[in-house]
This record gives sequence, C-alpha cells and structure tokens, in this order.
Amino acid sequence: MLGRVLWGYGGLLFGVAIASSWVGQHFIVGYIRKTGKNSYIAFILAFIIILATILLCILGIIQTIEDLNSGKQLGFTPLCG
Repeated sequence: MLGRVLWGYGGLLFGVAIASSWVGQHFIVGYIRKTGKNSYIAFILAFIIILATILLCILGIIQTIEDLNSGKQLGFTPLCG
C-alpha cells in the first residue's frame, strides 16, 4: 500500500480482533446453548450496527464543525466561479 502500512499496529489490531472475536463467540454460543434462544445474535448485531451508525454521525459532525472553525474549504464552490 505505497509504504503507508504500519505493520506493527496492524498486527496488534489483528491479534486483538482475533482474540476478542473468539472470546465473544465462546460466551455467546455458551449463553445460547444454555437459554436456547438464537434471537440474541440478531439483537447483538443490530445493537452494534446502530451504535456504529450513531458514533460515525457524531464523529462526522464534530469533524465538520472543526473544519468550519478552522476555515477549511468544505468542497463547495460557487456555480459561476
């Protein structure tokens, strides 16, 4: 990727993602076996998607406000310019 990949950082995040997904799957599968309700998977996924959407909107608003305050051009140009 044009020399921009931070392999140490990427490797660390890869390891954290693998470990956390294994732990999460282990606990969720155990809980589903105990209760017998598969709907928890759908609820967990829906919660994560909703949370990610809200946080991305908040981040976009914060970055836009910071760009406006610093005087950056937001990409809008006059039609006759």
